[in-house]
Amino acid sequence: MAFKISVLAQSAITDPAISLRCQELIGARQKKVMHKQKIKELLNRNGKLQSITPPERVSIREKLIQNSQRLEKELELTSLRIQKQEETIIRQGCPGINI
Repeated sequence: MAFKISVLAQSAITDPAISLRCQELIGARQKKVMHKQKIKELLNRNGKLQSITPPERVSIREKLIQNSQRLEKELELTSLRIQKQEETIIRQGCPGINI
């Protein structure tokens, strides 16, 4: 019984325009997720640099702290954009969503 249902779900006819739009939305979301991962890695690297920077290097330490704050803001904005895109994908009624 479960096999028949899965075969029917796979063979369901969908509108090509909806499928293309869903693929575009999912692709845009995937780009934002990759961007978010890059920001997290930059934050990790920034934290390591802050920890190994000597206290005497005040100007470098300040620049690292400012950079870290900018990255945290960018991470927050990117997370909000990803959440908005996920909601848009769900509202569009895309078949077979894997979020």
